Amino acid sequence: MLQRNDLITAADADRLSGWLNIISYAVACLMDDSGPEEAFQPYDFYVAEAQSSASAPN
Repeated sequence: MLQRNDLITAADADRLSGWLNIISYAVACLMDDSGPEEAFQPYDFYVAEAQSSASAPN
């Protein structure tokens, strides 16, 4: 609906989808007692990737 009304771009929708996946995985792991290391591993990868792409020369 947000894209249909031109409120967000396709890139924004992809970013939002990624965040929803990271959050839902973390919640599922924490509810399953998998531990914070497992729960937040996708977030750690996301942050590392964002930092490496931000520091990469254009």
